[in-house]
Amino acid sequence: MTSLENIRRQKAELERKERFYYLWEMIKLGEENLAKNLEEFHGLLKNPDMRKEAVELKIFPRLWELMRHEDEDVREWNSRVLFQSMYLVKDMWRQCHEENGVLYIINGIKKERGKNKLITSHYLCALGNLLINDEAAIKCHSLGGTRLLVDVIKSRSTKELNDTGISNAANALGNLCNKVAESKTEVYNSELHKQVYSLLQSDEEDCIKWGAFLIDSLADHKAMSNEMGSSMDTTRGLRSAVQRDSWTLYTRCRAACALSKLTESPGVKDNLLDHQIGVDLEFLLIELKKNETIPNYSYLKGRIESLIKSCNH
Repeated sequence: MTSLENIRRQKAELERKERFYYLWEMIKLGEENLAKNLEEFHGLLKNPDMRKEAVELKIFPRLWELMRHEDEDVREWNSRVLFQSMYLVKDMWRQCHEENGVLYIINGIKKERGKNKLITSHYLCALGNLLINDEAAIKCHSLGGTRLLVDVIKSRSTKELNDTGISNAANALGNLCNKVAESKTEVYNSELHKQVYSLLQSDEEDCIKWGAFLIDSLADHKAMSNEMGSSMDTTRGLRSAVQRDSWTLYTRCRAACALSKLTESPGVKDNLLDHQIGVDLEFLLIELKKNETIPNYSYLKGRIESLIKSCNH
């Protein structure tokens, strides 16, 4: 880069930073052009350097105020700022948690559910970002956040949220489950299992898919794996999902992966794996090999092959 190009770059960065601080002052102080200022501020937050700058601004108390704003456009852009501000910035996760972020976001989800799909989806995304923080995840679970997120996923059939919203809820639930499982608290494990198992009881394929995905992830924690593996209802639910031809290949493969993890727990293999499930898995593997573009193909294939070997021994 030439010296002239470097000067221009530095000048642009300085102007962007000045604009960033100016916009926040406008957002903090008044109502004039509030939605427009939030929109521009959100755009600047897409830059990683600006997200780091935001740590110094301590934006969350003002964002909590704007969550109650009567103008829907203001609430929508405010919700975008909320999730964007925490994207991959550890200090922002900590700051949000210290400002009671879990409580405010949970209440925001409850308030906007059934009213505004976009804002609800943004809050779910923000919660997912925040729950990478260990303490925030424990607090969320203790405030009923696990039950709330499971309920949101179960609402798929009511069209309360679009696919992105449901994915945001599932991502938040995944972050929550893993952090809570890492805490190795027995009472939490039992409640987590209860909530995730409730997804397997649904007749909605999306619920089964996300339930299997979460069980697969949680089974990486030994205590959780033993807790879930000792439940014949959970393991039979996964086996039933694998054998349900009317569901998509991806859902059935996800169920097989979760089952593969749980069969590593004591006693599960003998009670659950037999010739019939082995045959079903062989056909599932053949179908999977015809669809190499399916998400997580290598992982799904490896897990199913491992489960087939378990059936044959």
